[in-house]
Amino acid sequence: GGSGGGASDELRLFDHGKQGVRVSNLEERAVRSADDISEVLQRSAARRQTAATHLNDASSRSHSIFTITLHMKEPSKGAADAAADE
Repeated sequence: GGSGGGASDELRLFDHGKQGVRVSNLEERAVRSADDISEVLQRSAARRQTAATHLNDASSRSHSIFTITLHMKEPSKGAADAAADE
């Protein structure tokens, strides 16, 4: 979804029994570096809506959940052997 917090951006929770809870309208981003992660977090923080309250003038009315999944490739045995021979 886009920014702005409109109805089309709302997340919806669905309980699928044994499969667990599913959330619609999530956004997934592939990143390759710490700088990429920082950029995603900064953009996400900018999209969060804040509203003043009598207790805190920047009280957040939204929540963010970040899940990081790492995919690592091991070098093939032939490549590792070739590097060791150098």
